[in-house]
Amino acid sequence: MITIADGKCGVWDVHGYPPIFSPKSRDYDQVIPGRHGEYPFDSDYESRQFTLRLVSPRTTDKETYRHQLFAMFPLTVIDLVFETLHHYVILDGQIDCTDLPYHVDATIPLRMCDPYAYSDEHTQAGGLIENLGNVECLPIIEIGASTNPSVTFGSVTLAWTGIVGAGETLIIDCDKKTVKKGTTNCLKDYTGGFPSIPPKATEQQSYSVEMGMAWGYGNTVSITSASTINVRWKDRFI
Repeated sequence: MITIADGKCGVWDVHGYPPIFSPKSRDYDQVIPGRHGEYPFDSDYESRQFTLRLVSPRTTDKETYRHQLFAMFPLTVIDLVFETLHHYVILDGQIDCTDLPYHVDATIPLRMCDPYAYSDEHTQAGGLIENLGNVECLPIIEIGASTNPSVTFGSVTLAWTGIVGAGETLIIDCDKKTVKKGTTNCLKDYTGGFPSIPPKATEQQSYSVEMGMAWGYGNTVSITSASTINVRWKDRFI
């Protein structure tokens, strides 16, 4: 992870925060032979590019600085944190270093592998779940030991038929759209879909999450214990 804080990126000064422009959207549609018009299936955002400009006082030769930068920005996905948000980026071109009399100026072209920026992960045992980002985010819901557990998520009920034993966790991943206990696929016994948490534009758009556990005599008891349900999410920004 590389963190930009107080205008610095490691030993380098950041020459202004890079502007990250809104991404272009990409639509997926299909023309059906013999039918009029197009059928929209889905849409998403394209990757985004931005450039970091770094400045360092000149104390050694330019190549030393260049090798230092390649070590900081290898050809792998990097978690770049600035303004408290996580941006998952990869090097998108050549690192250019300009050797000036009193400093070295470096230009780092980057591409965001994921067009979204994320906050640190939040964890909460039910209650009021709020997404402080500006677009919807997709939670992970973890359910502990229970029989036929259900979760009331806003106006949607998520339910799984089966037993979550002691020491086991049923994990509903709304991003990957999976339901698992360990490596076991539990999707066939699950109902309710994979809801998202809308951005907090109004108080009505906050979601309240409760855990319901069916007992032998059919009652449903509201559970908010962290040992029974755990909701994890990251605020998401575009």
